[in-house]
Amino acid sequence: MTYTIRASAHEGRFFSKVIRSIGKVLKDEQKETVTISTDQVGYRRDHSEYIGLDVSRSNEGKYDLVVTVTDMVTGDSVTKETYFWLRKPAD
Repeated sequence: MTYTIRASAHEGRFFSKVIRSIGKVLKDEQKETVTISTDQVGYRRDHSEYIGLDVSRSNEGKYDLVVTVTDMVTGDSVTKETYFWLRKPAD
């Protein structure tokens, strides 16, 4: 499973620390991208996985999230994309 988070075009930078994850973290600051890859053994069709990110030092703005799941037996992949907004809490 691969998670990619990047600042949307013309939005703020995403230079955050990953505080919890299983797997490998790759930071490419030129492309303002954070990628988290994990390998899991699935015994169910509805496997859940949780990750946490420290975004306290990230700028407000719109960010893209891309999740790719690859079946290691068949090689089939499915990718889904969405976006989210980071906002600082009101004082």
